[in-house]
Amino acid sequence: MDNAKWSTVRLSDVATITMGQSPPSSAVNNVGNGLPFIQGNAEFGSRYPEPVKFCSEPKKSASSGDILLSVRAPVGALNIAEEELCIGRGLAAITATNVNAQFLWYALGQKIPKLVRVSQGSTFLAVNKTEIQRLIIPIPSLMEQRKISAILSSVDEVIEITKAVIEQLRIMKFGLIDKLFRPNLGVKSKVWERVKMGDIVSLAYGKSLPAKNRVNGTIPVCGSNGIVGHHSESLVQGPGIIIGRKGSAGSVNWIDRSFWPIDTTYYVIMKEPNDLRWLYYWISTLQLERLNQATGIPGLNRNTVANLTVHVPPIQEQREISTALSSLDDAIEGNEMALDQLGFVKRGLMSVLLTGELRVALDTGTP
Repeated sequence: MDNAKWSTVRLSDVATITMGQSPPSSAVNNVGNGLPFIQGNAEFGSRYPEPVKFCSEPKKSASSGDILLSVRAPVGALNIAEEELCIGRGLAAITATNVNAQFLWYALGQKIPKLVRVSQGSTFLAVNKTEIQRLIIPIPSLMEQRKISAILSSVDEVIEITKAVIEQLRIMKFGLIDKLFRPNLGVKSKVWERVKMGDIVSLAYGKSLPAKNRVNGTIPVCGSNGIVGHHSESLVQGPGIIIGRKGSAGSVNWIDRSFWPIDTTYYVIMKEPNDLRWLYYWISTLQLERLNQATGIPGLNRNTVANLTVHVPPIQEQREISTALSSLDDAIEGNEMALDQLGFVKRGLMSVLLTGELRVALDTGTP
């Protein structure tokens, strides 16, 4: 265990800050002439930026490995430069000098709320170089910085792997949907019945529920784009399908328990003994949002939905389809829950490791 005390320094004591500057518009191009150009955080990725423009006459630049900080609305987003970049006025480049660069990346992540508070005192959301330089950073020994960075990096690696798994599962799901719901119509029409949506279901209006009644209880209150609160009573026995009527018109959501749909939604009532989960997946392929008929607030007309054509397979095939897709949804949900937990773990570790509240054992790298 390293018993050395931590020091408290200003960011300017351990790093140099370069504020971005807009280059002449005539020097900006899309053909690869000059340095990759990042104007602001619009080109930020999850960790590394994704430049789409170039600059032949950069005024300010960031070096490979520099931390990129968004200094204009929204303030506080962070990325890392993978290569030399031209940076515009929406960014600052932070170059670690007397501190481990990876440790500084995590330490700055802890200081974002401070920068956001400072920016809110401005005419518009922005921070200047002096405010960035004044950020207070707790600093342990270089060896402890490296160990802390290694611990947090290992969590980040698992997070990235989990994100990749979720993305692959989603790709598999969409591919399976495309295969199951869009086979050759000449073959499908021999065994699948062609009907109107209104022949097998009806769309019922949700019921208004004041916001004050959405804060207590255990029954989900569902709006046009998901759960918007909880109530003490249900309006519909679940499971069910909810379709956005206003606002997020055409959105399709599944809920596996009893619920209260508010008046921005329709909920599905079955007329025929079909598999409800299969129907949810089928409706999800119809892109109902394209049927928006409002010029102001988006709206979905239920008669328009009722006239849509549906190809209905035998009930056993419906169940097989819904089982296959549900298994992928379960896997996606499980990984999303794991991702949320990993985020919780990372935030907890950052709060104790980056303040010295929990010290690391330098011989093993474990807390």
